Amino acid sequence: MKIFFNNILVFIFTCIILSGCANPRLLLRKNQEELELKPNQGGVLFSLHIHGHRSFWPQGVVVREINQYETYQQNKVDIIPLSGYGGKLYRGMYLFNMRLPRGTYQLSHFTGMLGGVFGQKSILPCNKVFDIYPQEIAYIGRVNERLYVNNRKINYDIKIEDYYKSDLEKFRQYYPILNQIDIKKDLIY
Repeated sequence: MKIFFNNILVFIFTCIILSGCANPRLLLRKNQEELELKPNQGGVLFSLHIHGHRSFWPQGVVVREINQYETYQQNKVDIIPLSGYGGKLYRGMYLFNMRLPRGTYQLSHFTGMLGGVFGQKSILPCNKVFDIYPQEIAYIGRVNERLYVNNRKINYDIKIEDYYKSDLEKFRQYYPILNQIDIKKDLIY
């Protein structure tokens, strides 16, 4: 009887984690009817586009609060393909959303596997500073990372660009709750 009870608990716990309900940093979920922001929380939206001949499969993102030196890591990544010209899908395009306490943050790096799902564990560096204001959602841009190999060393060319219109169109398509919400740009830093 004890083994049966333990198996049921493991099953329930696994279902909660896989559904995203256990991730306190996740701001948006599909079919969500209202934002669940505490009075001192806000949200951030951004995208990642990987270019180059090396593939990178993101598994998480790390954000650091600048003044308090706290680190926030999100391990759930929404892998949503964005379409380009002629209906073709962009390879290596990902949308991210996070819920964070009020403060000034640095988008530090992305964690994942270089060379695909079964590749080498790697980090894609990034350095984007942004602000979180209570009860507001900010778009901080698209992180364009170009990966290339030079003498067996992996090099990164990182640019953060404004794709507000196209990124928000996809965010609103997958998360209809955003159609009712004003989303600010935070592209100054």
